[in-house]
Amino acid sequence: MRKFLLFLFVLIGLAVVAKQSQKGSSKKNLVEADDTLAHTNITEWVGKKITFLRTYNSKIDFDYVSFTGGSGFKGRPTYAECYDHEALVESVTPDSAGEYRVKVKMLDKNHKEYIGRTFHHTLSRVALVDDIEKTERFLIGKIFWMKVDYWYYSDEEKEQLIIKYGHKFKKVRVTRVSMSMDDNAPFEISLTDEMGEVGVLNINVNNTNVEASLHNKNLLSKFFFKHDPHKLYNWESDTWHDVMNKQIYKGMTREQAVLSWGDPDETVDLKDGSIKYKYDSGGSFIIKDGKVTDVKQ
Repeated sequence: MRKFLLFLFVLIGLAVVAKQSQKGSSKKNLVEADDTLAHTNITEWVGKKITFLRTYNSKIDFDYVSFTGGSGFKGRPTYAECYDHEALVESVTPDSAGEYRVKVKMLDKNHKEYIGRTFHHTLSRVALVDDIEKTERFLIGKIFWMKVDYWYYSDEEKEQLIIKYGHKFKKVRVTRVSMSMDDNAPFEISLTDEMGEVGVLNINVNNTNVEASLHNKNLLSKFFFKHDPHKLYNWESDTWHDVMNKQIYKGMTREQAVLSWGDPDETVDLKDGSIKYKYDSGGSFIIKDGKVTDVKQ
């Protein structure tokens, strides 16, 4: 009986150690926001509804350049006929140039038909209605922690987005989803932080109708974490100060460097086994054995 009880205590002890080990290791995994919506290739659009993206007033006459069959500028559909209206995709036909001819019928009382032609297999200035509805259900009310340091305010009079910095690692809630003016980031999400400040970001949720060269550039994982980074990494206050202020120096860990500058635009494997993290801004750093060995600001 004593041997059995001893054996039982050993098993319980091992289980506790294993559980604590798992908890410790999970604290090292900084989880990015999920990009879970399914991608829809343009060849699968037949029978689906699309909506036309908005634009600034000065660009109304030039907006729907992919479409013909309308009474607007150079035979394009007029902005009034299309913006905030839906159309049914009737056919998607490949052409001799390797692109697609997309026939749509407006779902209003006029039922006008337009022909859209793709460029790089994408049809500019439109988005799938299904994606809008799914994005709203998926995101509204979600809590994230900011991965980037910025968000925007829209100035309609100046026809521009005004960038504001100082939001890195802030806790935010998604309060609204609407259509943006950006083909490759067609969803504008409104965010509110814990102080009640409000801003917006333009995102892409599944690479649908996004040029291949820009795939993954504006996905949720580029902008948000699912957990508070401060609770996942038990670093000294000086280290967090450097990370918050985008400082990188030799001896920093890979995690600290990436949190400081954000995801690299490119990584290059070097001959000595190290990895070079490159940024479009011109900066770079080299990681070997998990530590920064060289930095170019």
